[in-house]
Amino acid sequence: MQNIYYLITLFAALVFATVTGCGDKVTPPAPAPAATTLSLEDWRKLPVELKYDGDTLDRLRMNDPRLQNERAWQAYMMQNIIPERKKDIPGVPGQPKP
Repeated sequence: MQNIYYLITLFAALVFATVTGCGDKVTPPAPAPAATTLSLEDWRKLPVELKYDGDTLDRLRMNDPRLQNERAWQAYMMQNIIPERKKDIPGVPGQPKP
């Protein structure tokens, strides 16, 4: 009689493991694609929601090796990015719209 309970328990565990997928290997998520460079012209065409994202600005900076220098990047920002931002998002950054 004890052997029958043992077999029933073993069978139930086997069915449970099969139904729940016990032992399946979980595949890790695919790595994110490498960031591609972004030209100023392509950057200007982006929607405002993406334009000023840190990753987008990094891609823009990667487009020109000279911009790896922090001073050159700051000058580029003042010359190209900030004027565009003033057109796209008028007002003072961080302040509510009137």
